[in-house]
Amino acid sequence: MGEPAEITDMYTLDIHRFGRTSAELARWIDRSEGSDDLGCLFRAMAIEARDQINRLEDSSEAAPTRDDLRRLAGMFADAELIALAAERRSQHVRRVSISLQTSCGAHASTRIGTLR
Repeated sequence: MGEPAEITDMYTLDIHRFGRTSAELARWIDRSEGSDDLGCLFRAMAIEARDQINRLEDSSEAAPTRDDLRRLAGMFADAELIALAAERRSQHVRRVSISLQTSCGAHASTRIGTLR
């Protein structure tokens, strides 16, 4: 109570990995002409992860550390919801692409691009 939480090297590494994975997902979404919103969200999470690592490493006071940890917990919860939404959207696109391929043949890829 009143003392800053001990932030382990493993926790810091996990935050770094989360940020790196978020950045990689954003780049993948951009390259595959995916949703601009999802790409933006993943880029924002990568930046937030980096910023929070810096804040946690620089903080020696309990209150700011608790606030930073709460912010990270909120971001991780949001990331879970975003991943579920992205997965559902991806499954929907796959279902649509299958039906388009069977009914539209060569034109399916053109239509799939407009459904993303």
